[in-house]
Amino acid sequence: MQLLATLAAAALISGADADTWTWTKSGKLCAGAKKKCSTVMECTSMAIGPCGSGEEPPTRFLKSSFVGMGFLDESHYLTCTGKACEPYAKVIESTGVGYRDANVVEVGEGKYAYGMAGNVFGDLKSAGAYLGLAHYLNVGTKDITTNTNQVFSATPDSTARKDRSSSGGSPYGAPDGPYTVCISDVTSEGGCGPVRTFKPSEYKFSIFAHVSGSNYTEQVVPGQNGFPVNMTHVGVRMKLEVVGFRASELQVNDRAYDADKVTEDITSFAFKTAKGGVNFTFPTKYNIGQTAGAKTDGTMLAVDETKTVKIKIHSVDKTSLMIDYLFDATGLVEGTYLIYDPTVAAAPAAQDSSLGKNGAHARTQGLAAGMIMIILAGLASWM
Repeated sequence: MQLLATLAAAALISGADADTWTWTKSGKLCAGAKKKCSTVMECTSMAIGPCGSGEEPPTRFLKSSFVGMGFLDESHYLTCTGKACEPYAKVIESTGVGYRDANVVEVGEGKYAYGMAGNVFGDLKSAGAYLGLAHYLNVGTKDITTNTNQVFSATPDSTARKDRSSSGGSPYGAPDGPYTVCISDVTSEGGCGPVRTFKPSEYKFSIFAHVSGSNYTEQVVPGQNGFPVNMTHVGVRMKLEVVGFRASELQVNDRAYDADKVTEDITSFAFKTAKGGVNFTFPTKYNIGQTAGAKTDGTMLAVDETKTVKIKIHSVDKTSLMIDYLFDATGLVEGTYLIYDPTVAAAPAAQDSSLGKNGAHARTQGLAAGMIMIILAGLASWM
C-alpha cells in the first residue's frame, strides 16, 4: 500500500461530453455509461442528469468519481497543509482492473435500471479493501419498496472481470455477487429495518466497502505502518465534477458554501439554479456486518449494527468539489463490510444564485435532477 498520489486539476467540461455516453431515460432523468470500455476509468464511469429534448442527450449533468479510500485522524486531516498532513491520513492505492455491472430489472410491477462500479484497493490477500457504488433509477411507472440493495464485489481469490452479457448484464462485471445487503437501520432485535419507497424516476445510491486480508489486523494499526496515531475513521473521498453549469451554485446545509466551515458535518447539499436543481440528503446512519457465509441466492448478508457517519465538503472551485464520507474505524476488522445509502431528489428553482465567500456569482440554464458517475481509476492526495 502506498501513501498519497497527486490530484489533477479539473477543467470545465462542455455538454459535448454527453455524446460519449449511452443514456437510459426515465421521465426527465437520464442515466448514462461510457460507450467505450477499454480502460479502468471508462469501464467504471456512470453519469446521471436531466434529459435533453426529444432523443437528444443531456447537456447538463453531474459526474462523480471515487478518489480513494484512506484511514484518517478526523480532527486534523482537513486543517493541515502539505507534508504536515502526513501524520493524519494514509490513503490506500487502487490496484484492480475496475468493474462495471448494469442491467434493467423487473420486480413485481416495478422496473429499475441498476448499475454498480467498483475496484480493489490495496492487497485483498494481505490487507486491502473493495470499494464500490451501486445505484437504482426507477424507470417504471410504479413505486418500488425495499429495505435492501444488491452489490457485486471481488475477493482475494476472485478478481477477474465476469461477463454477464448473456443475461442482459455487463461484460465487465465484478467477479462475485450479487449479494443482498440491508440499507435500513438495524432493529433492536438485530434484524433489517422497515422498507423504503422509491417513486418513478427517483434515484438512490449505496456506498459499499469491505476490508480483507490475513494480515489486516497486524498491518492496520494506529501509529504503525504510516497509519495515524489517532486513527478515528475510514474515509471514502468522492470528487464531483459539473458539466454544463458551475459548482459555485453549491448550497451546504441550506446556506451558501463557506470555506471557513470546512470541518462541519454535512447533512445536505444542493445545486440550485433559476430553473431548478438537485438536492442531496445525507442520513447520519450506516450499517456494518460480516461477509462470512455470503450467498448469492437472495439471502441477506449478516448485519451487526447501525453506526453514525460524518460527511465533509471541501476544495470547492468553479468546476468541482470534494465529498468525504467518514466511517468509524473502531471494530473494522478483516471480513467486515459497510454500506451507506444517501438519497437524491430534484430541488426547486432558486430565485438567486448568490454565493458564499469563495464563490463567484453565476447562473445556469438549470439542472432537473441527479448525479453519479463513478471512476475508480486511482486515488488522490488527502492534502
